[in-house]
Amino acid sequence: MIKKAIGQQNELPNIYIISLFKTVANTMKNMLRKTLYDYLQIFNKKDIDNWIEKSCGTIHTFQGKQANEVILLLECDKIKGVNVAQCAGKKPNILNVAMTRCCNNTSKIWNCNNWR
Repeated sequence: MIKKAIGQQNELPNIYIISLFKTVANTMKNMLRKTLYDYLQIFNKKDIDNWIEKSCGTIHTFQGKQANEVILLLECDKIKGVNVAQCAGKKPNILNVAMTRCCNNTSKIWNCNNWR
């Protein structure tokens, strides 16, 4: 999705990648660095790093901000053993906060076994 957006816009896109958990967000940041450094050789690593830090994080990172698109990572924190379904609907409703960060398109990525 991110590669497609970059290809369409010819720049680092206005997309937020949001998770409920820091460990999931940090794992995604590392995956993005590895992938985007190889894929985006026209950008310098500092610009990519800045975009990743600005665009990927936990729901609390993006409170009060909006992007054209949001990718919502609804995965559990395997290190702490916290099930995403156990905390997602608690007050305040952080899923609602995450969904309202988006102006146009929202994509959700999850493992349905973690929601049972």
